[in-house]
Amino acid sequence: MREAQKFVNRVEQEAKYASFNPYWNYSFSYRELSSRQKKWYFYWRNEVRAENYLPSDVGYVLLHANEALNLVGFESVTAAYERLVNLWRHYRTIAISKDRQGYTVAIWDQRRFVTVPIHPIDLHLIDWIADFIYIHNLQVSIIDWYISAVSQGAILTDIHLYVGIWIRSNKPFEEMPIDALFALADYYPRRNKFYEVFHSSFNLDLVYKRATEAISNTISQRSKGKKSIFPLIHRPYTINRTPFEKSLCVHSQNYISVVEIPFRLNTKKLSTQLAGIIKYTENIFRDRAKFRSKLRDIQIDNQWKTVIDKTFEIQPAPIKIDFRWAFEIASTSDLVRSRLIVDTDHDSHEMQQTLYTDNTHTVSVTNQTTATEHPIFSPNHLTVLSALQDHNWQIQTDTLKNKVAVQFINIVIDQINDWALNIFGDVLIIETAGGYLVVEDFRSEVTALLSEFF
Repeated sequence: MREAQKFVNRVEQEAKYASFNPYWNYSFSYRELSSRQKKWYFYWRNEVRAENYLPSDVGYVLLHANEALNLVGFESVTAAYERLVNLWRHYRTIAISKDRQGYTVAIWDQRRFVTVPIHPIDLHLIDWIADFIYIHNLQVSIIDWYISAVSQGAILTDIHLYVGIWIRSNKPFEEMPIDALFALADYYPRRNKFYEVFHSSFNLDLVYKRATEAISNTISQRSKGKKSIFPLIHRPYTINRTPFEKSLCVHSQNYISVVEIPFRLNTKKLSTQLAGIIKYTENIFRDRAKFRSKLRDIQIDNQWKTVIDKTFEIQPAPIKIDFRWAFEIASTSDLVRSRLIVDTDHDSHEMQQTLYTDNTHTVSVTNQTTATEHPIFSPNHLTVLSALQDHNWQIQTDTLKNKVAVQFINIVIDQINDWALNIFGDVLIIETAGGYLVVEDFRSEVTALLSEFF
């Protein structure tokens, strides 16, 4: 890092932004910078030293991170550590396209060549910071550092460590990056036509996560928390690697044991389970979209199918009737009807006087008939319904006549049923041998109706 020492004090007071994204190998040499890029870098670095984290590119961030790894320009190890963490926090969301010139892939399973795309800032800095903590024996928990990174949406380079940290963080699957879920399942829906067309309209990424969360919760509940969706092999697993891989840090290349977790993941079993969950769920939405092809050879437990079906079951919206509003409409309807009825003895003459007045063409009604109150508002109708409710929805005719002061009880019943036909499309009260019965389907509605008046 002789070049770094040479440029440690160089400062630019102003500069125009110049892009620097060495996608292919992320080399961090000053020699790769043009004069314009150098001017921007030293201006940007000076701003960062003043805690002003201006927007910048991945190449500049990783170049400055290499200076920190080598303690160039830092008075202490702690200061360099804090700079590394701040660089990661401020620049891990730099927008980069997810193509071969953007995100870098980490190999999660060498045997099956399972890969996962990781943002280059996460890919390099997370492990570099863990190595930095280990090498300099800082009073910082490496496990806590990884938990902090995962809690902010980072994907780690080691699949066993990632799952171990995910389990410890106790986060729901809805917060897992979709790239991580696809890699764990070793199934990539982005490659199929259905996902391409419908992923936005159905929000398929969230759908896959919700299905996985539902199965995870089911496993946990049935085992009373003793099992999880992750099949684990309970023997210690240690992360061994050379420190500061793919950096320009001058340090021994001997292997270090960065961190140990109490188990490793059965990756093949997990991928079979998760792929089954995602594919079965996807077929549900293929059905809804009337998509012509279905996914086949799905390996999934029948009980899990039931859980997923229930999770995405379409529930009809509950019907709630506002009786006062219904009565108001019915009463208004009766009033309008009464105004339109004209006595046959006066129809011709009165209609001419009613409909036309001078040349103003205003409409009025000369013989307004007072609207009869809607039957359902009358005490007799409410008394009938209340008596039926008090007698467990079935009452003898004689008992009902003693409660209602009318001569013909059947007329009152007919009026109630006429109203019910308008509102529900069916009668409310049926006649039985020696009495009357409220139809079971409408008893809750009658209860709600009576609560409005009593």
